Amino acid sequence: MVAPSDIDIYMLFLLAAGWIIIALGIYTIKKYKKYMENKGLQHVKIFSILLFSAAIWIFGVILSFVTPTNEETYFWEKFKYIGTLLIPPTWAWMCIQWSGRGRWLSSKVLGLLYSISTLFIVLVFTDQFHHLIWSEIEYIKIGRYVTTSVVHGIGWWSLLLYSYLLILIGNFYLIIGLIKLKDVYRKQAIILLISSFAPWIANFLFAIGLTPIAEIDYSPAVFIVTGLGILYGFSQFSLIELVPIARETVFERLEDPIIVVDTKNRVVDYTPSAKILFKDCAKPIGKCMSDISDQELLKDFLIEEYTDGELEIIGKDGIKYFFCIKTTPLADDRGKTIGRIISFRDITEYKKVERELRESE
Repeated sequence: MVAPSDIDIYMLFLLAAGWIIIALGIYTIKKYKKYMENKGLQHVKIFSILLFSAAIWIFGVILSFVTPTNEETYFWEKFKYIGTLLIPPTWAWMCIQWSGRGRWLSSKVLGLLYSISTLFIVLVFTDQFHHLIWSEIEYIKIGRYVTTSVVHGIGWWSLLLYSYLLILIGNFYLIIGLIKLKDVYRKQAIILLISSFAPWIANFLFAIGLTPIAEIDYSPAVFIVTGLGILYGFSQFSLIELVPIARETVFERLEDPIIVVDTKNRVVDYTPSAKILFKDCAKPIGKCMSDISDQELLKDFLIEEYTDGELEIIGKDGIKYFFCIKTTPLADDRGKTIGRIISFRDITEYKKVERELRESE
């Protein structure tokens, strides 16, 4: 049987988690406000919605324990489902938007998902008339707290299935990124995946009665792992600015080689055609250009911020290539140089024609 001291600790943990999540939401809005106006970066705004939905869930749980009457406990038990049922479609929306496939999630589809969540919320708040959510509910007094022991109805199992389905859909898009994209984007996908697992594993264990204390659902408090994990991804891996599909559909399809390096000339990204510039290095991301390229002349283009010129290169395939090279500094929003973009325009055919014309004279 749960002791009042156990709930004391649980309440303190929930209060801390709730206020931290609210603080994270406010911090995200203030720090990344400029990104919210960019339609291609809507996952920033969606992340804020996700955090505030979690806060509703957490404070609903707290109030359901501390209110003195059964009627008030019943109300707050219902109230927490506003946050609980907003999280799954918001998570799916954020993951799909992050993957750059937001166009697949039309306003009609998105409206349908939130309409279904709203329908479940209505079912929760009208449960006393149909008992589809809780077929039985018993109020248990534990010290100054009130908790409940319930028998879930078909409506509750339906909303649980719906919620898990949307979480899985969101994670499906993350797994696609994990499989298809390069290292930096895989790290983003891994962060999002790990962040999503903690609260839903805790929620699943509570649903099937395998938590250490049957009356306590740890998933609202554990949601802080999700918030902190995603925010860590934002700050450490520029998860907000990097939208994988934009890179996948544009950068990957460019025919001419392009290499992006940081201020220490370490490779940040590159087009597939740039692989001819790297010696036997399967994963050039994060490696210094001087260590992975045999092209001595290429190193000269890493010194100056603005450089134009021509370069003759013997590729990994042994073929001689000619390129017109342009180096352009890459700056952040404050004007600080954070790297360089080295673009190569293949002029091999032009050189070939030029040589043939000279030989024919």
